[in-house]
Amino acid sequence: AAFGPFLLEAGGVRDERAKGFALGMGASAIGTARAFQMSDTAGAFASVGMILNAIMTMLLVPLFLATH
Repeated sequence: AAFGPFLLEAGGVRDERAKGFALGMGASAIGTARAFQMSDTAGAFASVGMILNAIMTMLLVPLFLATH
């Protein structure tokens, strides 16, 4: 979360929605808080990213554990 906005800018990501979503997916609550510091739009997309990350984890981990 500390270097996320810098790395996204360096990578050419300019869209606030994409930055927020990436921070929410990658850094969860801390990334979402940082995204809200950037803008409300980035914070909203970070929240969506964090929720989708949690749902995918909830669905995929049991499948992974069942196969091993």
